[in-house]
Amino acid sequence: VLKLYHGGYSHANRYYIGDIQDLDNTKGADFVSSYPFCALAYKFPCYKFVPLGKDVKPEFILKNCEERAFIFRVSFINIRLKDELYPMPALQASKCQHSINMETDNGRVLKAGYVSIYLCDPDLEVLAKQYTWDDASTCTEVEVSSKEYLPRWFTDYVYELFEAKCKIKPFKKTDPVSYALAKSRLNSLYGLCVQSSF
Repeated sequence: VLKLYHGGYSHANRYYIGDIQDLDNTKGADFVSSYPFCALAYKFPCYKFVPLGKDVKPEFILKNCEERAFIFRVSFINIRLKDELYPMPALQASKCQHSINMETDNGRVLKAGYVSIYLCDPDLEVLAKQYTWDDASTCTEVEVSSKEYLPRWFTDYVYELFEAKCKIKPFKKTDPVSYALAKSRLNSLYGLCVQSSF
């Protein structure tokens, strides 16, 4: 499972490196409580993963990932960006187990003759939007689990902690410590969610 963990997706636009604009007019955007939203809105693997027993094409996983969760090792042949001007490629070179003729930008793969990497189905969905690959590409070590919405007792608790966090006013600086603790409790449910799947 640790081989699957890729961390957060943070990367700069590769066409604006070194281009410093007027910082006073720079704006940023952030999701409000993205982890809790995902826990409430999406299906997750709720049973033990079991071996699929055969190698499959990436397209098979993409076709079946709405109701099934997959973890697997995929070997891409001749993977490349669908659009060479895409500013923030998702495939991380550091997570690839093996590669041949890989071209990267700031640690992200632009194209390669061959790469192998451990993924789960949401990772593959992101890559399929950005990249194309040859038909010879295949997934091995495939394990599968059924997806369901998380149980009501859990989602009720997520909402309870979200409500508690929102009642504290962080921007008025009334109690920044209490806000930080409430936010940590809410975001740590991500770990509980993962643990409950195994």
